[in-house]
Amino acid sequence: MEDAVRGGHSLWKSVFTVDGMKADNKCPFGRWLYGSAMPPAVKAGNDYAKARDLHAIFHWEAAAVLGLALSGKGAEALAASARSDRVWASFAAALDN
Repeated sequence: MEDAVRGGHSLWKSVFTVDGMKADNKCPFGRWLYGSAMPPAVKAGNDYAKARDLHAIFHWEAAAVLGLALSGKGAEALAASARSDRVWASFAAALDN
């Protein structure tokens, strides 16, 4: 599943602006996560809440990295990218559990 999520985000992230990247319901995974196909009982669970929250944080972190990079702040973008990698690792681990 991680490859599908990562691949969907790789294609998606090239299309949006910094503000657009913050929207965690526009990428393929986000559309699935928030979509009507997700049963209400699943959406009410703790695992869903954790995945939803980590996914939102991932989007905010990615938007921050992009904003820094586009502003010419390469070193800060690299530092923020390392933080995003930790968020991604938490997100991927949550999906595996």
